[in-house]
Amino acid sequence: MTFTTATPLVFCLLASALLSPIAHADEDSSAGSFSSDRFKVDGFGSLGIARSTNGEAEILRSLTPPEGITDHWSANSDSILGLQASYRISDEVETVAQAVSYLRDDGSFQPNITWAFLKYDVTPRFSMRFGRIGTEFLMLADSRLVGYSYLPVRPAIEFYGMIPINYGDGIDARLRWPVGDGMLRLEGFAGIAAEDTARYSFSGTKVVKGTIGYDLGDWQFRYVNAWIKLKNDMDALDPLRDTLTLLGAGAAADELGFKDTTSIYQSIGAAYDDGTWQVQGAINYVRHEATMRENSRALQFLVGRRIGSFTPFVAYSQAKSSHKNLETGLSPFNPYAPALNAGVAQAILISHVDRKTLSLGTRWDVRRNVDLKAQVDFVRAGEGSNLLLLNAPPDSDYKATVFSLSLDFVF
Repeated sequence: MTFTTATPLVFCLLASALLSPIAHADEDSSAGSFSSDRFKVDGFGSLGIARSTNGEAEILRSLTPPEGITDHWSANSDSILGLQASYRISDEVETVAQAVSYLRDDGSFQPNITWAFLKYDVTPRFSMRFGRIGTEFLMLADSRLVGYSYLPVRPAIEFYGMIPINYGDGIDARLRWPVGDGMLRLEGFAGIAAEDTARYSFSGTKVVKGTIGYDLGDWQFRYVNAWIKLKNDMDALDPLRDTLTLLGAGAAADELGFKDTTSIYQSIGAAYDDGTWQVQGAINYVRHEATMRENSRALQFLVGRRIGSFTPFVAYSQAKSSHKNLETGLSPFNPYAPALNAGVAQAILISHVDRKTLSLGTRWDVRRNVDLKAQVDFVRAGEGSNLLLLNAPPDSDYKATVFSLSLDFVF
């Protein structure tokens, strides 16, 4: 779905149509969900449009979409619709399911079942969940699809865009305990990833994650450590690996594999919200055992101030990876060596990132449960920064200004 220059007008008409029924619902004290004593249905959505000033490459919101933000208005990258249903079997047991529709790697908006779990409150402070659960590799990552829950049009791409796994099938445990004047939160998850994409299948990937959090007044602090072990190789690299093996460079071919390699994701962050000021900051470090995947560091920072129903904000995010090299060991006299060496180097560069974004924007809370946002991003990517950029220029920097509008709602 691509838009023309008439998109801003279409957007305004759609916004007006959506605002009308929600506004009436807001007047009712039960607005925001359909519920009974035991059964409850909630939903959320975002209608977002964006365009950049540079069509040389497409800016991807995450690792999986087949297209990104380019030099024409499009609603594909930032439009999301989610529905959540819960049923409380007893005071201690609850079932929850969530389906979310967003741009998939096959170009469709077919919904994904992102949550489907049974929750058991062992005590008022200790609970367990069994089933399909959000993985939450980073602070606030579990709500990154709910546009109404954050200030920008989209979460910082350089920080949140590199999350490889959104949900997994397994078990987690959560403990809340008063410490000092605040609340200590401990969380653990173990399970198997259940996602497949056109580029790579994460199905069967083992995931173990631990979180330590502390809430103190208007402050939240989080530390997350996640470990994954990949089960599959990337099929697109099979021809290159087969050729290297055929020419006697089997060791280099093995280094191009993903199977049975591990990755570690570490993140620490803090958030402050006193009702007027909103401040967030976080950093993460990602280390990959696989030669094919470069290690990276990322950070994000945001400051916003509420002025009536408006909240202007400024945000900055940055990601940078460290180069990895792989020697094929092929003889320089081998006529195929130059092409194969170049192919190996290019394969590793697929995971290279060197990018930063400065964002300015504002959020207007039109009514309870509905907001409108406008945002301008100044994106700068270094030479060879391929990750999260589609068709990135191989021998030059990439610069673009991105204009975005969005309507977010919950019900």
